[in-house]
Amino acid sequence: MVFPVSAVGTRSAAQLAARLLNPLGKPSQNARKWFAAVEIERMSHDPDWLDKAIRIVEKQIQEMNEKQRGKGQSKDIGCVS
Repeated sequence: MVFPVSAVGTRSAAQLAARLLNPLGKPSQNARKWFAAVEIERMSHDPDWLDKAIRIVEKQIQEMNEKQRGKGQSKDIGCVS
């Protein structure tokens, strides 16, 4: 079974950039990325991988919040969907 990038999650681009997720084949930069379900399942049981993935997502959310608020404020408003 394979999943497109949209089924894996909206934060996949950051994880792809950090090389935590590797798409099947050699898709071009703007092409839809597909991932093997068995690899996603295997990685979901690896605490080190999960820690790295969560840190990347949290950093991306923080950057999105800062961009949305403006650079002068530092109050956390939570997740941005």
